[in-house]
Amino acid sequence: MRRSSVAVVVTTAALLGLPAVSAAAQTGPSKPSSPSAPSGPSAASGAAAEGDHTVTLVTGDTVKAHLENHDLRVLSVEPGEGRTGITFAVTDRGDQVSVVPSDAAPLIRANRLDPQLFEVGTLIADGYDDARSQIIPVLTTYPKSATSQNAERADAALGSAAKRRQAFPRLGVSAFAVGKKSAPDGWRGLTGGSAAPSTLRGGVTKLWLDGKVSAGLDQSVPHIGAPTAWASGYDGSGVKVAVLDTGYDTDHPDLQGKVVASADFTGNANGVEDGNSHGTHVASTVAGSGAASGGLYKGVAPGASLVVGKVLGNDSWGTSSAIIAGMEWAVGEEGAKIVSMSIQSDPGFSDHPVAAAINTLTSQYDALFVVCSGNYGPGTSTISSIGVAQSALTVGAVDLTDTVAGFSSRGPVGTQGLKPDMTGPGVDITAAVPGGGYGTMSGCSMATPHVAGTAALVKQRHPAWGAQRLKDALMGTTAAAAGSTPYTYGTGRVDAARAVSQQLTANPPSAALSVTAAQPTATQTVTYTNDAATPVTLNLAVSATNSTGSTPAPSGLFTLSGNQVTVPASGTAQVTVTLHQLTGTTSLYGGVLTATSTGGASLRTALGASVEAPSTTTTVRVHYNPGTGNRIVLRGDTPLSWTAGQDCVSKAADLWECGVNVPVGQQFFYKPLVNDSLWSTGSNYYGVGGQTYDIYPSF
Repeated sequence: MRRSSVAVVVTTAALLGLPAVSAAAQTGPSKPSSPSAPSGPSAASGAAAEGDHTVTLVTGDTVKAHLENHDLRVLSVEPGEGRTGITFAVTDRGDQVSVVPSDAAPLIRANRLDPQLFEVGTLIADGYDDARSQIIPVLTTYPKSATSQNAERADAALGSAAKRRQAFPRLGVSAFAVGKKSAPDGWRGLTGGSAAPSTLRGGVTKLWLDGKVSAGLDQSVPHIGAPTAWASGYDGSGVKVAVLDTGYDTDHPDLQGKVVASADFTGNANGVEDGNSHGTHVASTVAGSGAASGGLYKGVAPGASLVVGKVLGNDSWGTSSAIIAGMEWAVGEEGAKIVSMSIQSDPGFSDHPVAAAINTLTSQYDALFVVCSGNYGPGTSTISSIGVAQSALTVGAVDLTDTVAGFSSRGPVGTQGLKPDMTGPGVDITAAVPGGGYGTMSGCSMATPHVAGTAALVKQRHPAWGAQRLKDALMGTTAAAAGSTPYTYGTGRVDAARAVSQQLTANPPSAALSVTAAQPTATQTVTYTNDAATPVTLNLAVSATNSTGSTPAPSGLFTLSGNQVTVPASGTAQVTVTLHQLTGTTSLYGGVLTATSTGGASLRTALGASVEAPSTTTTVRVHYNPGTGNRIVLRGDTPLSWTAGQDCVSKAADLWECGVNVPVGQQFFYKPLVNDSLWSTGSNYYGVGGQTYDIYPSF
């Protein structure tokens, strides 16, 4: 690998691009194609041919490069039409070469622009060099809306330079095909022609490259190992799975004979008929036969029966009461033991009524609710308020490289709760849509039925297992992803083959521990259950990082009561995990307890760690005279509050002192006010635990 180097080429430049939420449908068994106009790439993604390549960037600038022996070198950069005075930074990282125009760099730094749009090797490998494609596929993100207004604003910014392929205003995403000849115009429309733009026009929050090859059930189902389970005789036969969504296409060949009960909870004039496509797509991912494609797009559990409840309208919206009614019907009246719910609600509510209903119905009927984590990523603490249900199996989305999708919601829940529980394939998934054909969609909605279908396979093998044993098995047998943390991936990506074949489970499948100065250790007992006829010896280890996975956790943060345990045949064994307060600052960590045997058994238990450093008094001295009869108070981040002020003590008419009990090193923001509500400085102040601050506000 060559050393990284940077060169600057003086000339001109332009830009656009996100991972797709595209939908395409066609009749007949052939693989769906992306919507036309302009034409898409003529070759699928993969290894690029050696030799010379020309690549037009989304800015309209043209890069000429040469690939030889896996070594990619930039030969020249030519600015697009009307783009004089732009410079280009050519960065060679050894495994990738990027060519970034000077008017794109500020947007990349501001996280408004996907850097893959300028990774020449990626564009060539994905088939978007000029010899194979006359378009650049991009996605725009913008504020989510119940109407198309925000999507239309993004359209207007791009103008005639791009054709919209699909819009999902409620997800805040639209897919476009940008014509390479008109790319400079599209770039100017988005940036206003600024030489150093910091934002995009038209309400667009970010542009991404939509460069991944479409992956349908023909790829995602084998990727999770479902055909291996089928070969062992487990296809979900005898298991009833409920799908609560937008209904289903009652005439679709893939669902003929699959649905044993259905009901509409929305008042739709056509009953359970799917006027949206979302529900049909989800149902066929769980248990579709693949009949319209000659078996190519078969679901994960093609032997399972479906109970379909239409709880969302054709506009994809629904009420909590309709969803709860559908849940009760599915498990209480129809006896479904697995419920697939590709439904999300805004993050931030720990007591959402649907989440509460999930916990209650799980307890009453021992049914497993498999729930979408939400499409609110990539920020932290963005799990859907339905997905926070403790009893639910909450599913995030990954692509076929097991990389988490940018839209997939992340944890923690609250201050430290572990969600999502696991992930499934959810990027560019092709499955049945109304009209007898197939369409491609992305979202945690697509990941959820992959896991629900796998649950049906496990339930067929273990019909006596209830919700918790199924959850233990599914979470414990996941495939690991490099650089993953429990707050992003849960325990890992669903592995249907291992979930069905392995006779070992661990409970709990995840554990969130916390330590403080007053309680410097915390423990969790993990119980291993062996349903096999022979004992199994497990080797145990814990790996942990900070919450983002960027740095290793301190050595010894987690310890085990033993590094090995033998689980007897048809018996159990236990290990104790201990969390220690080793750091001097408040931190959040994530880890995995792995248990492996020489015979190939493997279990993964997600661990969360909240470490609170010893607290100390942070003194804030406010130099201000509020006047006779008035007082100074503070509001702010924890341990302060934004809803109720903390009184300061008057040391003099123009000096008020506030003592805030903050863990050493913890950062927080605060705001001084007069009388807690009358006057405010209008600005926040920044502090760190253990310091003293003198501030001189002007109200």
